[in-house]
Formats: sequence, C-alpha cells, structure tokens
Amino acid sequence: MLNKKLLALLISSSLVGCGGGNNDSQKDVSNEIKKPTENSQSSTNNNKPNIDEPIIDQDNTTDTTQDIVATPPTVAQIPKLTVVAEQTLSFQVIARSNIGKVLKYELSNAPSWISIDSQTGLITIEPSFSDLGNISFNIIVSDGDLSTTSQAKVLVTKHNLAPVFNNPIDKFRTFTNQPFTLQLKTIDQNNDPITYDSKNLPDWLNLDINTGKISGIPGDGTYGQYDFTVNATDGEFDTSKDFHIQVVEKKELEVKSLMEEKKISLSEISNELTHPDSIAVDNNYIYIANDTSTGAIFVIDKNTGSLVKTISSLSKNGHEYTYNHVSDISIYDGKLYVASLSSNRVDIIDTLNFELINSLGTGSWSGEDKYTLVHPQAVIANDKYVFVLDKHAQIAVYQQSDIINGTFLHIPKYAYFYLGGDTINRQQQLVIKDNYLIVNDISDHLMAAYGIDNIKGNTDRSDAIQPTSLSSNVSVLAAEKYNWLTVNGNSASLSTNIDYKSGKIIFNNTYLNANIDNAGNQYSNIIDSEILNNIIYNLKKDNLFIDHVETGLAKIESDLTVPNNSVHLDSIPKENISQGLQNGTSWDILTNPELTHFKLNHLIDIKFDQQHNIIVTSYAAQDVTNIAINIKLKKTDTWFKAFTIDKIPAYGRVIIPNDKIDLKQLNTVTGENVVDLSSFINDERYNLNAIFDNDFSSETDKLIQKLKTIKVDWDVSFGKYSKADGNWVKITPLYAREWVIMATNFAYLISSPEFKYTWFHYKDIYGEDFYGNDGPTDTANGFFTPEQYQKYYNEMIHRTYIRAGITTIGGGLGGGDVWGVDTWIFYSHYYANYSGASLGCVGHEFGHHWGSHDSSWANEARGLQRISHELNQYFVRSKEFPYTDDNINGFYKASNEERYGHGVENAFRQPLGALNTLEIYLKDHFKDSNQ
Repeated sequence: MLNKKLLALLISSSLVGCGGGNNDSQKDVSNEIKKPTENSQSSTNNNKPNIDEPIIDQDNTTDTTQDIVATPPTVAQIPKLTVVAEQTLSFQVIARSNIGKVLKYELSNAPSWISIDSQTGLITIEPSFSDLGNISFNIIVSDGDLSTTSQAKVLVTKHNLAPVFNNPIDKFRTFTNQPFTLQLKTIDQNNDPITYDSKNLPDWLNLDINTGKISGIPGDGTYGQYDFTVNATDGEFDTSKDFHIQVVEKKELEVKSLMEEKKISLSEISNELTHPDSIAVDNNYIYIANDTSTGAIFVIDKNTGSLVKTISSLSKNGHEYTYNHVSDISIYDGKLYVASLSSNRVDIIDTLNFELINSLGTGSWSGEDKYTLVHPQAVIANDKYVFVLDKHAQIAVYQQSDIINGTFLHIPKYAYFYLGGDTINRQQQLVIKDNYLIVNDISDHLMAAYGIDNIKGNTDRSDAIQPTSLSSNVSVLAAEKYNWLTVNGNSASLSTNIDYKSGKIIFNNTYLNANIDNAGNQYSNIIDSEILNNIIYNLKKDNLFIDHVETGLAKIESDLTVPNNSVHLDSIPKENISQGLQNGTSWDILTNPELTHFKLNHLIDIKFDQQHNIIVTSYAAQDVTNIAINIKLKKTDTWFKAFTIDKIPAYGRVIIPNDKIDLKQLNTVTGENVVDLSSFINDERYNLNAIFDNDFSSETDKLIQKLKTIKVDWDVSFGKYSKADGNWVKITPLYAREWVIMATNFAYLISSPEFKYTWFHYKDIYGEDFYGNDGPTDTANGFFTPEQYQKYYNEMIHRTYIRAGITTIGGGLGGGDVWGVDTWIFYSHYYANYSGASLGCVGHEFGHHWGSHDSSWANEARGLQRISHELNQYFVRSKEFPYTDDNINGFYKASNEERYGHGVENAFRQPLGALNTLEIYLKDHFKDSNQ
C-alpha cells in the first residue's frame, strides 16, 4: 500500500501541469487533496464518476489496489494568435490525458483556412487578405470518452507586400521600322498603386511610368539584342524583372530592271523607213517620222507591230500637201503634231481619221514673221499652247484657242522663248511636264527650262522670254507623269522628279541606271525615246525596242544565317575553264574591247549569262587562291557573300554552272543579315549584271590583297594600232600579258599613299610646283594651285578608258586615250635603272593625257615621269609591287622575233644602286605623315 504522503505528491504533480485560467496553478500546492478549480478556458464533462476516499489500513498505509480515476484532458492555455494575411502560422496545442490515453483534436466554428492535425494537435492558419480581422473558434480535445473544449482567438492583419510581375514571356522578337509594344503586368496584394522605371531602357523605347506600357519603333541600323530591367514599386517595396528584345532588320528593297516587251525591225515595217528621226506614241499606235526629201510618218499598231498607215501627204481645201523632211512629231489630246523642216509648216492631224485639222506656218520660209516658220525642227503641245522650234534663236509660242478658230496656214504667233543658236538641222527634244517646257538642245549642248503656266503675249523677238533654268544637255530626254528618262552616252536613267532651283536643272530620285535591258538591247545610239504608261519606246537606226520596268524584291533580314557557297575548281567541267591572252590569241580578239579589257581596280570580275551561269574572269598575271566573291545590289551599300572559289588560273576564265551555287539567300559580309534574292535569281527575264555590283577579296592570297589596294578605275583595252598608223606595231599575247603587269604595277603606284603624299608635297620635295602647258609661270596653266593639285589628283584616279599599245618611236606615245611605250620598257620596268627605261616612261605617256612636253605632265626630267621613275625604284627595292619577278611572263626570255626583232639590253636588267631623291625624302618624312 502507498503511504498517504506519496499519494498526495502524485495528485499534486498532476495538477502543476494544468493550463487553468486562474493564478492558482502558479502557487505552491499543499499536500491537502482538493478538487481541481474550474479553468476559465476549459469546460469538463460533469458526468464524472464518484471518487471514493482512499482506504487506509490500520497501519496507516494506502490500499494500492484502488484504480486511478480518468478525468477530461487537460489543455494548456492558448494565447490570442496574430497572423499576417497571405502568410502561414502554426501553433501547437498542448494537452494531456491523466490516464495516458491517446488524444484526438478537432475544431468547431473554425473557417476553412484554419485546420488542425487530429493526431498531433498542430493548428495551421492560412488567411488571405479577405480574412482580415478578429475571429474565434473552439478546439476540442478528446480521449475518446472525455473531452475538453477550449476557445481560441485569432487576429488576421496585413502588411505591405512588394508588387509581383505577372508577364509570363520575357523574350521578344521584333523588326526595324515596325511598332513594338509591351504591356507590363504586375499584381500588388495590398492593391497599392504601382509605378515603373528602367535605368537601361533602349533609346528607341519609351516607358509610361504609370501604366507600365513600353512602346517604340526601332529605326534603321538598330537591329541586335537588347537586354534591360524594369522596376515596379508601390512606394515602399519594389521588384524587378529582366526583359530581352531581339530587333531584326527586315527590309524589302525594290530592284528595278528594264525588260524587253517587244522588238520591231524597221525594215520589216517598210523598206522605205530608212531615216528614222522621231517617235510618238498614243494608246493605239506608234508613230515614226522618216526624215527624207519625201518624208512620211509610219503608223504602227502597238499590239501587232504591223504597219497601219503611211502618211506622206494630206488634203485640205482641195489641195494636196506633201512632206519634205519630217523633223519631229509629238502627240497631245488625240492630235498628231508634225514638224516638216523643208515644208516650212507644222501640221495638226486628227489621230482618229488621220485628217488634217490645221497647219502652222505658211508653207514657205519667207513671209510675214508673225505667221511664218522657217525650217521648223521640233514641236510639242499642251492644252493651252503649241511650241515650235525653227532655225531662229527663238521658240515660237502659239495659243490653242487661236489654232481652233484660226485660218489654215495663217495662225498668228503669241509669244517667243529665247534659246539661242540660228541653224538648220539642230538636234533637240521638247518635253512638257509640271508647267515647264524643257528643251534638250543636243547641237548647242544645253538644256533650258521655261515656265509656261501663264505666258504673256509678245511677238517682239528682242523681248523673248528667257529660260528660268539652264543645264548641260543629255543624249535623249523623255518624260511622262511619273518618270523622267535621260540617256547619257550609253547609260539610261529613270528619275521621279526634277529640280529647277538655283538656275540649274537637276534630276532627282533616280531609281534606275542601266546600259542594257534584259534582252541585250543597248541604250547607246538612241535616236529618240518616248514614255507612256511606264513603257519606254526606244528608236534606233534599224529597230524599235520597247521596254518596261520590272520590280523585283530583295528581302534583307537580320538574326539569320545560311550556309556560304564554296566552289572547287576541280569540280568545274574542264571545258568551262580557259585562260586569256595566251599565245595564239588572234589580234582581232586582243583588240576587241568587248572581249579583252581589264579594269585596274577590278582585276577579278564576274558576269552572269542569260541562264545565270557565273562567268569569273581574272586579269591577275598569276594563279590566285581562296578568293571570296561578294555582290551587292546596285545603289546600295550592303555586300553579301556570293561564293568562294579555291583557285583561279592566271588570266583565267571560269564558267560556274548556276546549279553549283545557290544565290537565292546569302549572308552579309559582316554576318549580321541574310538577303533573299529568290524573286529574280534563276528567273531568266532578269539581267543580273544590271542588278548587281561585285567585288573580290582574299584572307590568305598576298597578290589578291595587293590588287585590292588599287583604287584607280581605269578601263584598259588594246588599241587596233599597227604600222599603218605610224610608229606602232600590232599587239601580241606576249606584249598584252606584259602590259597587264606594267599597268597593274603603275596603277598600284598611283594608288599608293606614297604617291599621294609626293603629289601633294611636290614643291617641298623637288623645289618648285608642278605646272601645266604654260610652263613654270604664275599663269592659269602654269604653276598649280592647291585646288589644281586636288582636281588633277582626282582626274588621275578616275581617268576611265585607255587604249594601250606598242610603239616604235623611241620611247612612247600618249594623249587622249592613247597609252603606248617601246619594247625595252616591257622588261626594264622590273629594275628601273634609268628614267627612260622604267615606269617613268609609262608615267610620261600617261601624263600626255593632260599636258605636253612643256608641262610637268610629260617632261623627261621632272614632274610625273620623275615621280613615276623614283617610286618605281622605291617599290622595286621594297618588293611591294604586285609583280616583281620578271619570270612571271618571261618577256626577256622570248625570242627576238616575238619581240618584233628587238633584243634585250642587259644594262636595263641590273640591280639598283643608291637611293634616289624621293626615296630619301620619304624615308625622312613619310613615316611621320598622315598620308
């Protein structure tokens, strides 16, 4: 039996662990057995069994056989709980069973966001912002038989949370010149207002700090990767997010080409159409004037190209009027205007029935000036006026109202425009556009513009209206509403507008330049042209060819790459590989500039044939390797990688089949973009030579790298010189090959920084200025001014066409486009021991283009000959020339017969001696210059 003292201690210990609501639990507990006090937070089950008093034996010991009485679970006090919305709080309920039974926990009156682990009593509280405030609920702890219910209180509060970005996508791709918009999405749990900022936003983007809208348009040249960070703040807390934009350059470039629509042989129209002089076009017919003593107008059906009618005479008032030389025709408002030079009249013909309406002039060169036209040569009209150019210096102006109501061959003039000149058979074209009359006077080498909006009547020739603007003439001029066609020499240009400011006539917005159309029709030797509805009608001596402008699109896009094309020479059919200037090449081929010519700054060139096979031509005198060929669209600046070829033979010609290279998509040289050329590559309607420029380079071939430094754009061919022309002999392959070498080295010399430095420091080096044909005098053509040094330097770089040959005069010949030297120069230039046996002689004859022996241009002792000779020695000594080995061509080893009976002077093939004047000067000064 337990003693009384021990039993009291056990009972007391069980009460110390209670979480009652009063303070008795914190006081000393007496040994006296008491009933537990009521807990203010707990309630117990009142249906409890009676507790019997312990049984005490006579020896004062407790009867240990008595059972412990079960009581409701005891629950520790639960403080008021505070939790922040959107956060989680856990609280462990502490409870005990006095008999050690397993307890279970549950809640009543609790919201869904409060839960309790039924086994452990762990409370989890997860409120949201909608649950803010006070809430109470009950915790029920049960041992299966008895239970205790405790009340708990929770305060849900809020605190400031940082905004959160809700943009699921942070990587974007957009295009240049297209709007880009990004709407930032953020959430603030506190519903606070949010503002935005960025420290590294791209320049082309704008950020609305209140709405979070990012917008902008990336311009040209802004393509690439942009990374930036945006901050969002509620005023107290902020958050940031990184964004990435890939800007892609995507352009559509219009590529204009001239496409043949039709070609008509004039002999097939009529054997009598022998002297075509002028052309006019309307919606139904093409009119061609035949300028003979029995002149006529040939009317051709536009659709069939067949002859409809020949107008050689017209009837009016019972009389027949024939033509003696038809000098010009034009169309306006259903009327054909015909200027007949020797008939001394301008006829106005109805194009519906080809009947004569009226005539200007009197039909005679004599008579009253008010009515007479003397050899009319050009005519054009608009709704108010008719303009006629005859042999006089003035252009006659007629009013349409006077013509409608006037008497046949007796229409008075209204006013005059002054042009100048006073001759028969002047070549000229008249164009009316935008209230201006444009006169292209080829004979007098001028172009004049006159305002025709409101002409004041005055028939006094001395008071003739002067032109508002003047300029140089062109070979051909034509215009319609949206186009100006000008032809200069063999080059045709189309422009959209014209500027008359500052007294000049300037064609602007030129969108096409071409020498040839897709069918090979050349724009040289054009007699007359017309444009109607964007169709160009070109009259030549033997034919009429009709072109239209075709527009292809080249698409350029960045952020892309495609495989680069490469060609191995071994993969090309052997019949497609040849070499030019080889022994046995005929003189006719050598002297045909269409077949044999080389451009010094473009010694490796490509052309496309009609099937778009690529023809590579090299005028490098040695084999070259690892050559990159690049192309670009004309009138643009972006180069694309066309292909690389591993080898090109000396003077080689390689035809690469179009199926060997895919030019539809090409990378830029810089690797930033890809161009899509598929709209016209392998479309045989397009002449690719009129669309592309090309260039060459090499990262490994030293000769190519030297050739690339040549900047002169001389185009050299071989002249048809022979003994019949005097001191000349015919060019041969041996001499032609050596001319290529000499011309290349000389072009390298003229292109060099050393030559430029010497040219602009000529007086410092040689003691006096360069001078022209007046000699060493202070005259206009004497000593050079700074402006003349610059002018002639530019002219030397851009001399263009030259015809080279072999002379027998004892030095050479030059002047105009002629460039010839004697035999010994062809081998002595490798050594340059003597001024007359070096590139000094080549420079002397080159200089004759500008001056005589009296000038520094072609003086044996000074000027260009001396510079050329001394720089020849300079580059021979340094071995910087493209060609320094005289075994490349072996000219000195050829037979005397091959050299036209000339031997080799060994004195001309000796090593150089001391430095010359220029070499010493360059050694002391050039290294410190910026030239």
